[in-house]
Amino acid sequence: MPYPSWSEVFDIDGSNVSQTSTMLALLNTDGTHTRVLGTGLTYSGTHLIGGTITGLALFDPNTSTVLVSYLGMSRPVVDVLADLSVIEDVTEDFAQLSAFFDFESSEDPATVSPSLFESVDSAGNVAQFIGTNLLTSSGDFNFATGVITEVRILNSNGVQLGTTGPVSYNLGLFADGFDGPGRYLINSAAGAASNIYYDPSYSTDDNYLDILPGSVAKTLDLNSSGFFLVGYVGTNGLIADLGAGTVIRDGVTDTYTGSPTGFGLLDGSPGDDIITMGGNVFKGVFGAGGNDSILGSSGNDQIEGGDGADTIEGGAGGDAMWGNGYNYGDSDEDTLAYTTSDAGVTINLTTQTASGGHANGDFIQGFTHVLGSDHGDDLTGSDAGNTLRGNAGNDRLSGVNGNDILVGSAGLDSLFGGNGADRLFGGQDADILAGGSGDDEAFGGDSSDVIYGNDGNDTLDGGSGEDDMSGGNGNDRMSGGDDNDLMRGGNGDDRLDGDDNNDVMAGNNGNDTLLGGDGDDRLFGGADADLLAGGNGDDLANGGSGADLIYGNSGLDSLYGGDGGDELSGGNDNDRLWGGNDLDTMRGGNGDDEMFGGNGEDLLAGNLGNDSIYGDSGNDSLFGGGGDDFIFGGSGSDRMNGGAGADVFVFTAVTDSIHGAGRDVITDFAHGVDKIDLSGLAASLTFVGASYTGTGTAGEVRYNAAIGRVYVDLTGSGASDFSIDLDGAPTITVDDFILA
Repeated sequence: MPYPSWSEVFDIDGSNVSQTSTMLALLNTDGTHTRVLGTGLTYSGTHLIGGTITGLALFDPNTSTVLVSYLGMSRPVVDVLADLSVIEDVTEDFAQLSAFFDFESSEDPATVSPSLFESVDSAGNVAQFIGTNLLTSSGDFNFATGVITEVRILNSNGVQLGTTGPVSYNLGLFADGFDGPGRYLINSAAGAASNIYYDPSYSTDDNYLDILPGSVAKTLDLNSSGFFLVGYVGTNGLIADLGAGTVIRDGVTDTYTGSPTGFGLLDGSPGDDIITMGGNVFKGVFGAGGNDSILGSSGNDQIEGGDGADTIEGGAGGDAMWGNGYNYGDSDEDTLAYTTSDAGVTINLTTQTASGGHANGDFIQGFTHVLGSDHGDDLTGSDAGNTLRGNAGNDRLSGVNGNDILVGSAGLDSLFGGNGADRLFGGQDADILAGGSGDDEAFGGDSSDVIYGNDGNDTLDGGSGEDDMSGGNGNDRMSGGDDNDLMRGGNGDDRLDGDDNNDVMAGNNGNDTLLGGDGDDRLFGGADADLLAGGNGDDLANGGSGADLIYGNSGLDSLYGGDGGDELSGGNDNDRLWGGNDLDTMRGGNGDDEMFGGNGEDLLAGNLGNDSIYGDSGNDSLFGGGGDDFIFGGSGSDRMNGGAGADVFVFTAVTDSIHGAGRDVITDFAHGVDKIDLSGLAASLTFVGASYTGTGTAGEVRYNAAIGRVYVDLTGSGASDFSIDLDGAPTITVDDFILA
């Protein structure tokens, strides 16, 4: 925001008001200033005729020095004029007083005294400081010592200004009105509270009032036709309600009145200010330092945050607002707010444009963050790390570049992170969230959301509602939250957690981890080596291609290994397991399980429960474990172990155990407990024991106890078509078989 410049700044240190008096002034013909101080001074025309003189001073404005001064007297005007020695033909005419004066020997001699200092601007206006034992530092009007008794502002004719206002302001500076360009300080450190009158209506120059820290409240009546600024240079934090005309500083309330026609600007403190605009006095606010919160009025406001992380809301009207965020390396990130707008707004921090609702007619610059309205907003960020909050309404938030935070809140929102590591929060309703490139975090919130991670290693959380989530490229992590969710991992090594309810999860490419959680879930690993865990509920898990680890956990689970050497564990309850192709390992766990090895040389273990175990094709190793199990070797050379319980070893085709080197082996057959079911080989079979007739009778079953081998002649050829080896050559009788 452009500000007019000021000519001089006067800082007063250690000052104290001890008295006030009246003063008349003269601009001498040689350019010097003569000051007559006193009480009840009266004059007729240019003649001083009455009152009591308390001091005289002669000042050279060109060198800012006191030539001669006499202060502290108390004499009637007539006595002083009678004793006055004139030089260079000077009369008693007040307008023609000499530039030099002296007194009779009865008075103290006049000497150069550090008791009056002045500064003159380019227009001839004078800022005058009167006191005792005043000493300046380096001639810059920073007073190092002494007591200031009066401060006067005079125009180029030596006439005191602002004489229609209150006559005293006993708070460190006497100020009976101000005029002329310059910066004036009001010290409220001590003294009684009273008014200060500020009415430079006859001047359009730039004027500045700085309020110094102190414990005394004041009322300022500001009426100016030019630019004026009121600042709180030494205060740590303001609470200002400009509509009510109040500013609270350090527990003290200042009051502002007036109807200026010029532009008034409130300059905040170095601390954290809370400023609400309005009223007739100030049309602009400069936040200065600190993390400020500034709320505009319904008019056309001008607001600049200054240093610090500020929040600025213009309100209705065509506002001009400046942040401090256009230097993206700066930690001071300002927020542009439209929370009170009566309609949706469109804000673009990249192009620095604003429209719609309260944004119509606004000029914005340098903001990093935006707070939208309770209507449908369209908020676009910049290359910085933006925070965009849509609030209520169906909003569209676009992060562009940078590590952004997008918050949809209430309404059907669409959030697009763009480039960078973004954080997206959907809010209460059904939202669409897309992270874009970068490692993003997206949280759907309540209701049924659609969430896309896109590129990067993303974290997606559906929250409540039936969510649809896609990780895209990268190693993503997804959590479904409550309700029935659909999750797709995409490319990369993803982790999908269904949490509650009945979820559907697909890892797709990459080495994925799928956790069903509670509910009846459906898990699909896809390509590569995946880990699938159904969790609680009746789950379906399919590993797809690759060497997968699949766990059913609790519930009636169905597990499919698919291609690749998979490892499947049913867990508790009655599960069904399919190995698929390649070399699979399956464990039934607790419960009555069904297990199918599929193709490949598989290992199947029923563990506890009455299990049904199918080796299918390939040379399989089958273990029943505890319980009364049914074990089907299938084709290939299988090894079967029933474990504890009354187990049945079932053969349904000649190819299940061909005669010769490829026959099956039962490693723990228990006579009188286990059974061998051959009923599926032929319609009629006969156990002939150890004898062999050789008559060519079809369907003969005999047992060679010496080597523990069972033979079956299905065709009556006199040769064995089918055989089984029993480890340990146990005793076998007809009761150990199921033949029909």
